[in-house]
Amino acid sequence: MEENESVEGKDLAIQEQIKDNFERIITEIINNMENESATVTIEGNNANISMNIEKMKEGYKVRLLGKDIVSVDKSGEFTYNLESLQKIKEELANKNRPDRPITNYKDLGLPDIEYLRELEQKKQSKELEKSIDKNEGEREEVEKDDKKPKLDKKNEDKSKEEIAKKYNVDSRQVVHIAMDEKVTQDERFQNLAQWAEGYDDIYVMPGKDNYTWHTIGVKEGKEEEIEQSNNRQIGGKNPDITIKRIDGEKIEEVKPLAMYELDNNESYALVRDKTGEVEMLYCRQEGGDEKTYWGIIVPEASGDNTIQRNPEERSFISPRNNSSEDLSKKAEELEKAADLDERGIPSEEKGVQTYEIEGTSEQNRKERKEQIVEDLLKRDGILDRANAMPGYYENKAERVLRLMENNKKITYEEAVERVEQTNREPGGNTPDNKRTRV
Repeated sequence: MEENESVEGKDLAIQEQIKDNFERIITEIINNMENESATVTIEGNNANISMNIEKMKEGYKVRLLGKDIVSVDKSGEFTYNLESLQKIKEELANKNRPDRPITNYKDLGLPDIEYLRELEQKKQSKELEKSIDKNEGEREEVEKDDKKPKLDKKNEDKSKEEIAKKYNVDSRQVVHIAMDEKVTQDERFQNLAQWAEGYDDIYVMPGKDNYTWHTIGVKEGKEEEIEQSNNRQIGGKNPDITIKRIDGEKIEEVKPLAMYELDNNESYALVRDKTGEVEMLYCRQEGGDEKTYWGIIVPEASGDNTIQRNPEERSFISPRNNSSEDLSKKAEELEKAADLDERGIPSEEKGVQTYEIEGTSEQNRKERKEQIVEDLLKRDGILDRANAMPGYYENKAERVLRLMENNKKITYEEAVERVEQTNREPGGNTPDNKRTRV
């Protein structure tokens, strides 16, 4: 049977038991953790591999071979990173790699990837069915009351085209806000913008130029322009403002075409995406700095942006989780992480990700150090930390990281080489932790 074959034909009861056993073991370890992290050895047929469990702000993170494979929230719910598990499976199956442990994925007691994928697909299907049932129920209630006619999903693109044509603008420059989707962890757009309450639909579109925007509200089938006094423009035309745009785990800086105030430190901005289309961002001011904000995409009722943003970014931008001052601290962590990333510090993905700055400064540093430890182990052909001299690679990683923190011009490779050179000098420590002699 091929490893990438569908779960169809497998014994689902066995796959469920493997998954339950894995989650039971992880749960027991978490319940008995005395510190913020723990290292567990997974026994394969011919080799053992270390798995790390670390306490995070929102729960726990489980890492294997330098990759995040599962997160456990405070309620005990497991969320698997199927992409990371697949990469691990491929690494273990790659016989051409000299550092490959003599074992394979199925011997490690990890849940079957295809089985997890089918469970996720079933979960998404159920959520979709619930959403459809909810929409159908709401539509039936609307028809009974003959009030607020609800737009059919398949006609939403058409409605956007129609309103763009009516106001003589390009439909790609029109934002049709999804009134039913959450922007932050807890709030929809109409909860963030009080003037939006009571409208069935809201469209935002350019006026006489790309820096002047009209907001059109639809109530009981009638359109009306929402007065600018309800959403004061910030910074005038072409505002000199920088927004740290969160998209998934990635963070990038963008400049707004226009920006409007929601309250003293919250606003929404119109920006262009990489294809030139306009999108709306919900923004929060960073530590009282009127020219610096953090932003997240406001879900649209039609187009590619129809899906509600993922829980991590909605949680990150929520005022309940990060205050304005917290965002200022996140900015400092972002700057620090971006500098280290540019100088080549090990990272699972290029660029700074939200999970790399979501903790305290100490927690984020610990995460970076852990990435260095994993990299140094691999460089020496050690995939199981249990086979390494206790404390040796942790100490080496600390010296590398400290070098990069104290010298802003040194690259990661240069820092590693300098530490290696120190180890090779007379009196230095070698990997077996013995002192060399002249």
